[in-house]
Amino acid sequence: MVLVNAWAIGRDAASWGPDAEEFRPERSNTHARVNHTEQSKANGSRGTDFQLVPFGAGRRMCPGITFGLAVMEVALASLLFHFDWELPGGTEELDMAEAFGITARRKSDLWLHATVVVPPLFFFFQY
Repeated sequence: MVLVNAWAIGRDAASWGPDAEEFRPERSNTHARVNHTEQSKANGSRGTDFQLVPFGAGRRMCPGITFGLAVMEVALASLLFHFDWELPGGTEELDMAEAFGITARRKSDLWLHATVVVPPLFFFFQY
């Protein structure tokens, strides 16, 4: 069995620069809105440069990568559209320390308060 250390790949200073530990999502989306082929080349989802490894890489990568990414984009967009999100205690500095195990996760839980946003009714009935 071969295990890929995605945590180390995502924090490799040789690949991502000296600030590899900082959360900067624009690194993997250098082209805001381009066609899917160009975007997949830019963010490594073609499986050839091993930057996006949750779906594997190379010849044996997951054939459902485009479906999985599209479903996650729609789910996230739906959550952002239908809810206003805020931290219960205000916008104080968050502790982003990680706890290590089989997977890397935050040491402290992130609690959010979601408020339902109902768009105007006419929005659903426009043609």
